[in-house]
Amino acid sequence: YFPQNTTDLIYGDITLYDWLRDFDKDADISEIRSCLGRMLFSGEEQEKSIKSLSGGEKQRVALARAIYSQPKLLLLDEPLSAVDPTMRNDIMKNLKELPTRYDLSVIHVTHNFREASYLADRLGIILKGTLLQTGDVKSVLKNPNSIEVAKFLGFKNLFDISLLGFENSHKYFSIDPNEITISKTPLNSDYCFEGAIDEIMGITDHYKIFITVNKNQF
Repeated sequence: YFPQNTTDLIYGDITLYDWLRDFDKDADISEIRSCLGRMLFSGEEQEKSIKSLSGGEKQRVALARAIYSQPKLLLLDEPLSAVDPTMRNDIMKNLKELPTRYDLSVIHVTHNFREASYLADRLGIILKGTLLQTGDVKSVLKNPNSIEVAKFLGFKNLFDISLLGFENSHKYFSIDPNEITISKTPLNSDYCFEGAIDEIMGITDHYKIFITVNKNQF
């Protein structure tokens, strides 16, 4: 198990390498250095005192220790939360290789959809302690099975199908904001609605436009 807060797990006045070796007196030296290397610690950095490590470095050390123990099942709870963003991508690549390199299974807990979509073979959505949906990554991220899951995944423009002229059967649809065309005159399209612009919000490199159509805001 790899907890969210690893700060209290790493202490003492010894080198990073010796701290990891102390967990196994018969340790394979090359494997220890390899595990540390996969967490982006150079040979020189491996000789640093663990008292001088930052929070993010301690998290990477704890990851190296978890990998070195070669468990059959590894539970990672937000393992990249304190890792420097400049190192995140490289560490993610190494984490992705774990199942095949060490023949183990990984349960990775995260709120980062990018992490989940890149690392996972299967995805589960848990809200308020309840598992709401499971499946392959593409299926879950593209086809949420409920309004709760859709909102959690960041889907925009969620409306009842009655807006499209169908009978209300408690089914919903979502429209990608990038697929919406705004025009002063009616367009020749499958669905064309008349609405009023409520607000235009300028963001760094784009605009957000809020439009009300039949009491529904896009």
